[in-house]
Amino acid sequence: MATLGGPHVDKPVSVKEEAGIVIEMVETLLVTSISGATVSAKFQDVGNALDSGGYTVYSSTAVYTNLRLMTRTVEFLDGETDKAWATLIWKALGFGGFNNVGSLVARGGGSLQQVPTNFDVYGNQIIVQHTYAADDPGSFAGQTKVVTAEVQQLFPQIELIYEGILQLASPILFQQAYQGYVNSVWWNGGAPNTWLCTNVEWEQHNTALSPASYRVTMSFQYDSSTWNPLAIYKDPETNKPPIDLVDGIGAVNVYTQPETNFWQIIPG
Repeated sequence: MATLGGPHVDKPVSVKEEAGIVIEMVETLLVTSISGATVSAKFQDVGNALDSGGYTVYSSTAVYTNLRLMTRTVEFLDGETDKAWATLIWKALGFGGFNNVGSLVARGGGSLQQVPTNFDVYGNQIIVQHTYAADDPGSFAGQTKVVTAEVQQLFPQIELIYEGILQLASPILFQQAYQGYVNSVWWNGGAPNTWLCTNVEWEQHNTALSPASYRVTMSFQYDSSTWNPLAIYKDPETNKPPIDLVDGIGAVNVYTQPETNFWQIIPG
């Protein structure tokens, strides 16, 4: 098997820092005693030597534990086919995605959306009233009417996106097991049924593995009031909820989304 040398004096280790953290490290090793009848066989011999030396893809470093080995380039020396430069590039987790294996790296975002509601932030019905003048020409003269009101609420829409490399026996079954499901237990600071898996994408990565590996992207959206829609009784005459609406009878949460434990794939 090929023999690994240390970092060469002509090709010193380089480190790139950005925003206060190291995001890339490049190291070049001289590999000797390479054997193999073909170029691909020689490359495989170098790859085996790198693996045996602890330079496996997605491996970290002792100094920069946030880095993962992403690229291994082999360049044979002119006229010396048993020697080559092996250039190794580590990149930081989360920079560019898909640089972690066996687990997923998170990024997030959010926005505000307007949603209609008949309840205030404390869960109380919004109730307004009006007393008509005694000489009001309408049919409510002298009467006081108390009704529920509807307002537009600015509702935070928080989204988490996870990316990484996963080995999956069946990516379709994996997608079916999570997409459209809500969390069954507390997860990422949210009570049960507040996180919904809105999307699962996968792309073939390495079919030589068993099972094969895939580039996986999973999206989750948060709703503090849960993803269970609220069914509300409305008065047939006013088309508004009555002011004496009884919670649990006239206003009922409907469980429409199946549950699963997101901790199985992403610790939260």
